[in-house]
Amino acid sequence: VSALLALGAFLPVGFRPVAAGSGIAEAKAILNGVIITGCTAVDAAICKGISVIMSVAASLPAGLEGPMIFLGLAIGENANRLVPQKKLSVLDTLKTDRSRIDYAAIGTAAGVAAAFRSPLSGVLFAMEEGSSFWSTDLTWRCFLSACICVITMYGVMQYTTVGEFHVTSMALFNGIDEGELKDNHAQIPDGYDVPHFAFWEYAVIAFVGSLGGLIGGAFCHLNRELAMVRRRLSLGFTMKGLEVVTITATAAALIWFVPSIPFFSTCKHIGDRQMEETFYRQFDCPEGDYNEMATLLLNPLGGKSITLLFQSDPGAFSVKSCIAAGLLHLVILCVCFGMAVSAGIFIPLLFIGACLGRAFALVVGLDPRTYAIVGAAATLGGVARVLISLTAIVA
Repeated sequence: VSALLALGAFLPVGFRPVAAGSGIAEAKAILNGVIITGCTAVDAAICKGISVIMSVAASLPAGLEGPMIFLGLAIGENANRLVPQKKLSVLDTLKTDRSRIDYAAIGTAAGVAAAFRSPLSGVLFAMEEGSSFWSTDLTWRCFLSACICVITMYGVMQYTTVGEFHVTSMALFNGIDEGELKDNHAQIPDGYDVPHFAFWEYAVIAFVGSLGGLIGGAFCHLNRELAMVRRRLSLGFTMKGLEVVTITATAAALIWFVPSIPFFSTCKHIGDRQMEETFYRQFDCPEGDYNEMATLLLNPLGGKSITLLFQSDPGAFSVKSCIAAGLLHLVILCVCFGMAVSAGIFIPLLFIGACLGRAFALVVGLDPRTYAIVGAAATLGGVARVLISLTAIVA
């Protein structure tokens, strides 16, 4: 099934090669005035949207976030074409290249806000990584666009979600069960243990940040070498499709096989955990227990796995499970990123960093939830080279 879905992810990119990848690099280039022919065309945006949906469904280490940012960019870039062509002085300023880039920045801010449900993150990303020319007017326009985007998402999700829906459902990684909220004003249920750290740990946090930078640098170097190999091979349409199907099938087999290995097949009782039962996978464990590796690998990365690493109590996962899950996804991501499919990289890197950060904290005896968050931010920052907007995204 994963191989067939991966083929579905490849076909739109085969039709429009510019739709491959996450789209973040293209967004940065276009916002800074670089012209990439056909990059933000409507058919390219549609192909990228279809491809990323198939990539995530195929269990590839892929996120929706990068392509969603690109889709916001494409909408903003094409909005310039909606300006009436009548010769009116009030409309002339909306037809310039500067206005086109501003529209692209506004669309990018909305895309980031939709991806992470955070209007402020959208504005900061567009400001930090996007436009070379910024103004107060553009700041407010980006913020208005991002806010409207998130409010619209809230309305759609509220009326389409089956069961209870609370405003905290908009947060990606809070791990709070809405059923435990006593009223509409409660943010954290009574007795809910949250991550914490002491003042002296800032030095340790800085050290973890440097490790994340090293991991990010190594990932970029290895991925670049693989990209150069792909370029030298000059694979045609058929071979690129075969590469996608083969790597996806191998990755899916590994993700399902590793939890069954006796060394990693550690079972723990669900009743001892802080999170609700739906977050855990029984796999080959007795009734009432969960398999650590299966819980980390077989859950959706952005939906449950990262939430578990950020919020579950210190005893939920062992050091070996965290390290194995993090390194396995790091290797798979390094190989997959560069294939002829559309796939975001933010969520997989957050997961990898959270696994390794949590393992580090367990080894040294600190709160693993705090260092899962720190490790996630450090690893993503080491690859994406963002700072201010990343802090808002993770927070």
